[in-house]
Amino acid sequence: MSKKKQSALDIELMKENSEKKNFPNKKSKIKPAKPSPVKWVWLAAILVFTWFSFSPSMENKWTNWDDPVYVLENPLVTNPNTPLNEIIKTPVSLNYHPLTILSLKWNYDKVKAEPYAYHLTNVFLHLFNTALVFFFLLLLSDSLVIAVFASALFGIHPMHVESVTWIAERKDVLYVFFFLLGLISYLKYLDGKKIFWLVITFLAFVLSCASKAMAVVFPIVLLLIDYLKEREWNFRIITEKIIFFLFSLYIGFEAYQIQSTDAIAKANTFTILQRVCFASYGAWFYVVKFFAPVQLSAFYPYPLSPDGVSLTPEYYIAPIGLLAAFGILIILLKKNRVIVFGLSFYFVSVALVLQFISVGSAIAADRYSYLSYIGLVFLLGWVLNLFFKEGKKLFQFRFAAAALAGIICFTLSYQTYQRTQVWKNSETLWTDVIEKYPHRIEVAYKNRGNYYGREANKFNEALADYKVLLAMQTKDSKVYSNLGNIYGLMKKGDSAIWAYNKALELDANNEDGYMNRGITYSMAGMNDKAVQDFTNYIRLQPNNATGYYYRGIAYVSIGNSSAGKADIIQARNLGYNVDPKYLK
Repeated sequence: MSKKKQSALDIELMKENSEKKNFPNKKSKIKPAKPSPVKWVWLAAILVFTWFSFSPSMENKWTNWDDPVYVLENPLVTNPNTPLNEIIKTPVSLNYHPLTILSLKWNYDKVKAEPYAYHLTNVFLHLFNTALVFFFLLLLSDSLVIAVFASALFGIHPMHVESVTWIAERKDVLYVFFFLLGLISYLKYLDGKKIFWLVITFLAFVLSCASKAMAVVFPIVLLLIDYLKEREWNFRIITEKIIFFLFSLYIGFEAYQIQSTDAIAKANTFTILQRVCFASYGAWFYVVKFFAPVQLSAFYPYPLSPDGVSLTPEYYIAPIGLLAAFGILIILLKKNRVIVFGLSFYFVSVALVLQFISVGSAIAADRYSYLSYIGLVFLLGWVLNLFFKEGKKLFQFRFAAAALAGIICFTLSYQTYQRTQVWKNSETLWTDVIEKYPHRIEVAYKNRGNYYGREANKFNEALADYKVLLAMQTKDSKVYSNLGNIYGLMKKGDSAIWAYNKALELDANNEDGYMNRGITYSMAGMNDKAVQDFTNYIRLQPNNATGYYYRGIAYVSIGNSSAGKADIIQARNLGYNVDPKYLK
């Protein structure tokens, strides 16, 4: 085909892909892509495509998976008078991310508990991130093909639904936003060695860490960029990053200290070999899901053999495959920096969330792919770019390659559109998990049961879910206290007391168990026992007005008016809206 007959886009792509290297070496400065309307048209198309893919999430509601912890029941967010220093110094759910909490508080101050605004904010942040991936890779490679295809894949990949559609996962889209800003400013620094851009890079890094501690890998990614650009290893390249590594170590230490108080301390006991197998399996898990994003779930249990105890063979094969991959990277260190950079970006970004220290009962999570997939989409963009180099053998197949890329994008977009609807509410979310892993994931039955009982008033459905948990021989005290609540709502007092008794056998500090059993005793006229339970609740929650109020009423019911009045006055002092008749 003659050049006259080629489309304007094809001509533009050929200009972007001349015989010179796409990745300037140490002797050449980064040359920004020439101003072109084609670039902006492509970016606009990608953003519209991404918006459409995630548009169903605008109709989604809250879920009972961390949304209450981060927003609805978080006093840092709901209290209009929360001091800024309180937000800065207070971890939430064993994580330190004050900037994320500030962003959620901003939403709450504007619209309270209306979920639309939270979802809209998440989607807009994802759109910004998609645009930043576009500009980052355009600066990095000077290739429009790479920037277009890679940013499109990033924007519409189904594995990113969890990070974007889950309100509590605001931290992902926020920390990656600043992470990418930092990478772009670092490329600007490399272009002119102006200290201003290095300062901006560091500030972006700090803000990224303040959004989510996973950003601590940022300095290593800077070194990967140095490697790709073939910068000479000298004193300057080390000194310019000292402050980055020191801050990274500080944030990492603080995060470990916070989590070691609970999550890590409660980690299951596994051998070193098993932990290596878990980490290796996780590393391959995300690669497989990148190319085949099927059977996605909000929760992935450890794969077990039919006996339900031993691990499946792929666990033990995974470390061998990982060693082989690292061996290939070593061989390619000087032969192909592009492949080494892309794969290293992926492994570095995902390394901290691999289950070397196994916490909980999940082997992986979709949200951990959000940053790491930038390395993989970059590699796919590079492969596609090989077909658009004029004069090369693959050039004749460029239209077929472009068509295949288009099919991939449309397929992923459809999957994402469907996947966002799974997160509509707690029922749809946990039903999806249960359908994929029946009778295996306690939290799925527990949370769906809570939704049925507390939000949907579907008591029979809630009871069915809790009976499944009993059949699974759960040891979770809260399961039994929630079951007691369901029995209570169904007016089955004796069954409720049995469930609360079981909950308190498993955990003598289950405050909800004491409170709700006390209420059940009081409703049954057994106020002596109710007083004991409310007293235990006050022992665990000495500043909670509700405990004093209910104990005061129970005291009055058994004739101890003076003790009852004292408790009711204390409840009023703690903020409880007390009926004046109880103060006479």
